Amino acid sequence: MTVVLVSDGLSSCDDPCFVAQELDPVTDWNFIAIGFDLLGDGAEELRCIADVTGGRYLSAADGAELEALFGDPNQLFRVTG
Repeated sequence: MTVVLVSDGLSSCDDPCFVAQELDPVTDWNFIAIGFDLLGDGAEELRCIADVTGGRYLSAADGAELEALFGDPNQLFRVTG
């Protein structure tokens, strides 16, 4: 299953990368993590979540870029097979 996670800030809970790492072996989920106008530690958290689940990290600097990502599924999802 693929989960699309959009965040505009640093988490305020337990280490999300650790949680994703613990979750992944038992769920077979991967995350497409999108940083919305996000840099630094917040972006690194999302990048880690995507990496440990075999997903992808993308960034959107503003509303137009975010809309473009969701408007073109080929940018979000990789079709295989």
